[in-house]
Amino acid sequence: PQQRSDPPASGLASEPRKEAPAPAPAPAKGGGNVCAMGRDYGRWQQGDDANRICGQVYGH
Repeated sequence: PQQRSDPPASGLASEPRKEAPAPAPAPAKGGGNVCAMGRDYGRWQQGDDANRICGQVYGH
């Protein structure tokens, strides 16, 4: 059987990160309407369950 080495005492990698991660991308145009994204990318049809539930939850 293979033996595992113990992790560093701090629980982190031995070398600290030198650069900050890239910033998150900007929200989608139109304010990031999740229901519109579902209709566009998820191909939700007007009146189907996903579209109706999204409108009830998020008010879009």
